Amino acid sequence: MDEKRFQYVSWCDLNILAIKIMSNYNWARKGMLLLENERHCNPDTPVVSLYLLTQEELNAVEDLRVSTYREKIVQSGFYIGHHFGEKSFLKILDTKRIIICSDNAERLIWSVIIKYLLTVYADRQDMLHLKAAALEYGNRSFLVTGRGGGGKTKFVETLCGRYSDMDILSNTHTLVDPSNHAIGVVGNVRIHLQSGDQYIAPRSLCQRISEGRPIAAAIFWIQHNTGQSCKITRVDPECAFSNLMRFSAAIGNWELKEDIADLSGDFFQMAGFFRREETRMRSLIESVPVFYLNTDITNDAVQTGIRDLMENILGELDAG
Repeated sequence: MDEKRFQYVSWCDLNILAIKIMSNYNWARKGMLLLENERHCNPDTPVVSLYLLTQEELNAVEDLRVSTYREKIVQSGFYIGHHFGEKSFLKILDTKRIIICSDNAERLIWSVIIKYLLTVYADRQDMLHLKAAALEYGNRSFLVTGRGGGGKTKFVETLCGRYSDMDILSNTHTLVDPSNHAIGVVGNVRIHLQSGDQYIAPRSLCQRISEGRPIAAAIFWIQHNTGQSCKITRVDPECAFSNLMRFSAAIGNWELKEDIADLSGDFFQMAGFFRREETRMRSLIESVPVFYLNTDITNDAVQTGIRDLMENILGELDAG
């Protein structure tokens, strides 16, 4: 496809790859942090071309037939997991070229395309893709996991808002390399309100956004409560593995197994992709402690207690 024909070009920097988004119309982008110039992206990262077409433009493209599981269900308005939207057209030509025709392209991008591409490119770079928020403290990272609506974003927002030596590393997507360096992907933060979802830039929550790759010091599984109880428990790796594979590992959490099957095109290659994710998860939780935190993060005493816990974890690491 001739990229010179497109009037509007934006860049989405996902740290391990960049998406070049091209269209001939303005589109809503409330859930995404976009750059207007490719110079802001790492020149060494691979680039995926994403073409946003109008229905007229799509009709002019010959021999575009949907074939994969995701491409077919998107036509009915079912995107991924619990995400639904307008009936749309999606064609993944390959992992470097994707076509979309949708009245809500932004929702399709952040709910499907970004999750899919991060999972695929993380695997290619021997990284684990997690649904996890993360913050940096003491030159280390603390990964924040949990169920949907469990308070991950609130946890990071609250601590980084109170303590000036804590920085936001990621609010949804976190990548972990074989040496347990955490790599954040920062997007706009979705706030759930009675009037509907609102998207705000992370710098409005905390001016300090970490661009480092700090080694993981601990994994927190967060369950926010509004009562007086405060439960902090260290979790054994096998118990942690069972929950994290389903709620934090990308394939299980975002129901990407069909996408990986279509990408692999082979029974054994598909199994290999799944095994690599499992192996990376086991390696992470066997080398990094996991803690279950059932508590009210808005409570000042709880915030102090969690900071003390983080200090103790860092002290144990320093002691060797």
